[in-house]
Amino acid sequence: MIRRHEWLTAWRYVRSPRKDAFVSLVSAFALLGITLGVAALVLVMAVMGGFRQELLQKVLGITGHVTLSNLSQPIENGDILVAQLNTHPQVVSATAVINAQGVLMDDTTVKGIAIKGIANGDLVNRPILKKAISPDTISRFEQGEGVILGETLARNYGIRTGQVVDIMVPVSDDFLGLGQNVIPYTVIGTFNVGMYMYDSATVLMPKVELRDLSAQVGDTAIEVTLVNADKAMDFVIANRSDYNVLSMQAWASINNAFFQALEVERNTMFIILAVMILVATFNVLTGQIMLVKERKKSIAILRTMGATRGSIIRIFFIVGSSIGVLGTLCGIGLGVWIGTNLEPVRIFFKTVIGIEIFNPEVYQLKTIPVLFDINSIVNIAVFTIVLSLISALYPAIRAGRMSAIEGLTHE
Repeated sequence: MIRRHEWLTAWRYVRSPRKDAFVSLVSAFALLGITLGVAALVLVMAVMGGFRQELLQKVLGITGHVTLSNLSQPIENGDILVAQLNTHPQVVSATAVINAQGVLMDDTTVKGIAIKGIANGDLVNRPILKKAISPDTISRFEQGEGVILGETLARNYGIRTGQVVDIMVPVSDDFLGLGQNVIPYTVIGTFNVGMYMYDSATVLMPKVELRDLSAQVGDTAIEVTLVNADKAMDFVIANRSDYNVLSMQAWASINNAFFQALEVERNTMFIILAVMILVATFNVLTGQIMLVKERKKSIAILRTMGATRGSIIRIFFIVGSSIGVLGTLCGIGLGVWIGTNLEPVRIFFKTVIGIEIFNPEVYQLKTIPVLFDINSIVNIAVFTIVLSLISALYPAIRAGRMSAIEGLTHE
């Protein structure tokens, strides 16, 4: 147990001016290094967590959390399965869709596209699509007046609202083999969900129209939105045998490579910035060794007054660890402050310095997404403090081993 006089002595050593200015400089650099390292780590983890959350919401907003299908075969009892799924307590909504590949054509354009057929009324059940499409366009879509193109797709090929385009879909005929259907459709609007893979190649079409175009008997998939997306895999495992389909996949399985790459990038950034903190804690070690050498006389006096080795160790351990603890707290505070004010910081860099650190047009996001995770912050704090405590331990033990005679002989 640390006694009161040990706290007071340690505090005196922390705040008192050092005889050797270099010792103070090393300690100051150690404190600054830990503060900046922790702040950078907190900020980077928050920004990467924010990007992951944004991408997750956009991807799952289009495809759902769980997808049911019969692989290459159609789902002929889609309406029955949708009704069953909608009664499940973990399900927010279930939607039967038709997914098809086709070609978009006009006088100057031939472009491969992904077509998603959505039934009337189901479009408003997708919050990300409802937000990305105007109410008037949704109303016209539900009346079957035409198709909705991704905004990037329409812009890249100069397609305007009200223009008529031909959409071709390959179809299979039992007698003639592989054929094709081509039907003209009016473009009634565009959508922008902020994901290039969807905005540049996706066409939304009423399901009835796509069924006629593709000669599809049933639905190709049922997309399910759950109360908690993180429980998607548990939902699949628990309910796989309850529904008469060949395949039931969670979003993590379907987009495994994409989100795995994000996780690898996040872990790599953590390791790189953690090395920065590790270097800063070496300065704590160096500074404390120099402090012990400087305070040999004080240690000798304390020993002659009856201070035990354990008491000396605790005093210098408090002095060394205080740098790590203070740097960690300051770093967390600085990281959180910058994260909550990241947009003004971005505008400052752009207007005053002329550096564009985040282009909303490129990332298709209005602001830099930031998501602070309390578990991540706690892990960073524990990691940094543990390194600081380890760095402060050796100099403290060295001070405790010093005898009164040894300290006085060097004076």
